[in-house]
Amino acid sequence: MWLIRHTNWSFISRSKAILPLLQKGALFRKKSYNKRGPPSLSKEKMEKLNSKLLMENLYIMQENERLRKRAELLNQENQTLHTELQHRLANATAAAATTTSTKANKKFNKRDI
Repeated sequence: MWLIRHTNWSFISRSKAILPLLQKGALFRKKSYNKRGPPSLSKEKMEKLNSKLLMENLYIMQENERLRKRAELLNQENQTLHTELQHRLANATAAAATTTSTKANKKFNKRDI
């Protein structure tokens, strides 16, 4: 993904403690605010929030990539099994046709005798 290659992810080493929280879903919980809206944030809090959101985004992108690869593998497996099934059905049909024609030939030969 182009975003991962062209982004500076140096902040990840500073915030490795966030990954366990991401995996537990703690950072994805919505916060409830009063009627006045979210409180004003200082620069430090904004940087923390930005780092947290970047980590969430990174986690989601990694999970998406993992799931995309898994789906690709399952699709390949499905295609392989479908092809194998087609071959087996074709072989079974050919064998059934051969058996039927052999039985018909035997009956026909018995009548000639």
